[in-house]
Amino acid sequence: GPVGWREAILRNLLRPADALPFGYAVGAVVATMDRRFRRLGDLVAGTVVVHTGRATVVPERLALPEFPEAQLATVPSRLRLPIQTQSALEGWLQARERLGPVWAYATADRLRAGFVARYRVSAVDPVRLLELLVWSGRQGAQEAPDLASARQLADLRGQRTLAPEEAGRLVRAYRSICAEVGRLRGRLVQEQLAPLEEIAAAGHARLYRQSARWMLPRLREVAEVLIFDFPAEVRRQRTFVLVAAGLFLLPMAVAGLMATGSSEFVDAVLPVSMRVQMEAAYSQPISRSASDNAAMAGFYVFNNVGIALRSIGAGLFFGIGTAWVLVYNGLLIGTVAGHLSAQGMGWNLLRFVSGHSAWELTALVLAGAAGLRLGWSLVDTGGRTRMGSLRAVGPSLTIIAGGAAVMLGVAAAVEGFWSGQDLPDAARAVFAAANALVVAGWLIFQRRA
Repeated sequence: GPVGWREAILRNLLRPADALPFGYAVGAVVATMDRRFRRLGDLVAGTVVVHTGRATVVPERLALPEFPEAQLATVPSRLRLPIQTQSALEGWLQARERLGPVWAYATADRLRAGFVARYRVSAVDPVRLLELLVWSGRQGAQEAPDLASARQLADLRGQRTLAPEEAGRLVRAYRSICAEVGRLRGRLVQEQLAPLEEIAAAGHARLYRQSARWMLPRLREVAEVLIFDFPAEVRRQRTFVLVAAGLFLLPMAVAGLMATGSSEFVDAVLPVSMRVQMEAAYSQPISRSASDNAAMAGFYVFNNVGIALRSIGAGLFFGIGTAWVLVYNGLLIGTVAGHLSAQGMGWNLLRFVSGHSAWELTALVLAGAAGLRLGWSLVDTGGRTRMGSLRAVGPSLTIIAGGAAVMLGVAAAVEGFWSGQDLPDAARAVFAAANALVVAGWLIFQRRA
């Protein structure tokens, strides 16, 4: 069946790991080693991608011999065969002309038991049985769908309820239209297909339409996960959170101190192009026009979520990849802050980042904690196989990653629509303190009543 939102999130969390070191090399190697051609994300999420094949073309129909009434009575007069089965039977007739009666009998004899069991037809001579099935399938395929009822279903706009017998008739008409669309698609009869597809689409929209109220339980479930389950899971994984915070914040602090007094250190960490860009951006207090805010917010979401996904996915390499992502980004951020401070631009940087840093930096630490938890599940499997251990940790990763993504979305909104405004420093300080208190209170103290 289709994937749920948890499986969709989990399989995409590991996409960065599949992409390593470049060109999805890891994912390609893993897929070639799996009999169902699944990449790492699918293996952990327990999913598989299914590709539908091309439409089956039914061979040209050959004439059938006359059947005695007694034989016709052994099969249903209008048997609705699947298009694949109908195509196979018509192909059998075609091949019989070339390969002869011996081949036709041997093939029909192998197929007889399956057809008898599935369609409850009498076990007559195998060749005659397949010929009768072809005849009955052709009769069923010629049965015209109930176009009038299907159009009536498609035209029902404001009517919310139907009598049971009326609803049953319209649903049967809708199913007959869908069957006819499938049959014509298989035979590639395009001139008849387009109007029936239009009726089928309109009927589907009417039959399966739902009011907006169906979303309320889903929204309530998502809200409960974010408000209660997410902070509870963060506290449950506090060991990994603390380790991730150390790997991220300590290099940031050390790099900030070294960058203030050593230009050689700055040159070793920051590319020249990035250094020039940062100096140009923070040489003056940042102030953007309203038209730029939405574009910058989108950029921040893309950039920050990309870092978080790489941090989580890299944990698949026993947590080493996640540790490197945390240390590298800590060094980078600390070096930028230290260098700009040494150039007298530190206050402009602080004014800009103060409003959203509580959300953004915390989310990056939590994403790192999820990656470390993923890596540890490969070290301490708890008696499971490594794949079983990965699947067992999946719900925890989904909750933490989902919460971190929401936090990064909030940070991007603040960064895009607040941080670039020309506001008093006092207002910025109050706003930054309020956001820090909200994040801390939510993750540390929020519990179910």
